[in-house]
Amino acid sequence: MDLSQRHVRIMNMIEYKFSSDVLETGAQVTRNGVPVGIVRGYLASWKPDIQPGRYGKPDRFMPGAFKESILEHKQRGDRQIRLCDNHGESVGGFPIDKVKEDAIGLWVEGEVNLETKRGRELYSMVKQGVLTDFSIGFRTVRDRVNAATRDIYKAIIGEGSIVDEPKNRHAPITEVKGLVHDFIELDIAPADFEFKSAEARKRIDEMPFRIGNGAHAFLCGDERFLIGDVLDGKLVAVPQAVRDASLELKELDESEETKALIVQAERYLAKMNIDSPFETAHFYGLDEVKSWEDGDLEQRLRATGLFSKAAVRYLVRSREPLKPAKEEVDETKALMDALEKGFSEIREVL
Repeated sequence: MDLSQRHVRIMNMIEYKFSSDVLETGAQVTRNGVPVGIVRGYLASWKPDIQPGRYGKPDRFMPGAFKESILEHKQRGDRQIRLCDNHGESVGGFPIDKVKEDAIGLWVEGEVNLETKRGRELYSMVKQGVLTDFSIGFRTVRDRVNAATRDIYKAIIGEGSIVDEPKNRHAPITEVKGLVHDFIELDIAPADFEFKSAEARKRIDEMPFRIGNGAHAFLCGDERFLIGDVLDGKLVAVPQAVRDASLELKELDESEETKALIVQAERYLAKMNIDSPFETAHFYGLDEVKSWEDGDLEQRLRATGLFSKAAVRYLVRSREPLKPAKEEVDETKALMDALEKGFSEIREVL
């Protein structure tokens, strides 16, 4: 499986990881004539987190995870890594020759720009001991979830920040966002496929390079709403699992996340020709559509406003163009009558 491509497409979002190693300050020096304050410490540690991350397991950076990213910065003219204030405004940089992996983690020496108001304030609070922590912003390229941890083997460094201590010292501060997967249509298991949740989870956990593959056995990134299993070494959506997940979703409050998950579930329900348990259907199965009269088809399409490419192709190939709505017909007829009357009057004058 080529995760270097699938991760960028599926997981193309910045993550943040807090480091509890205490920041150190150094002397004030200059870079290119600009006064800077030195800060040192670890942006990341090889120790696993205590709390679960995005995929329900504690995250752990593996030695070598940042080597390619560091090399890329060096190859781009020794480009610095941004040093930010709480993952927001840039207040300085990490010279790439001061960024390295060692036995503990990713060690850095950063330079806070002291010609900026925020830079002076931030550096002063670091020296005072009020701010003591680093956090790294990164994109995951290759990782694997096993029984105990999510191991990150390759990551792109986005920036490093001096941060206020988060409420959970070992939890990423934005891991709760983006839990609804981008839709990836799995193949469908046979209708009589025997589904057992516990056994399915075990098979999925044992899949190699889980993220970008096995993760889509769930509607949600935190491993809720299981819809899949492994069949002949391949991840498939299981009708019984999709039905069960849909019934679970029906009991939830209608938050924006829940609505997005319902749409995901309904895609599978329609493809499996399973009746939707939800009051408002967003997708319809092919067998159901074939039984509709033109009026039913038009009415339901207008009501949903959602069309997959497959549905559009089907409609184009199998149906005559939709008849215009009655009010449109009336307006067109009235216009034609008015034009005809006008032409008649002109002919009489001539």
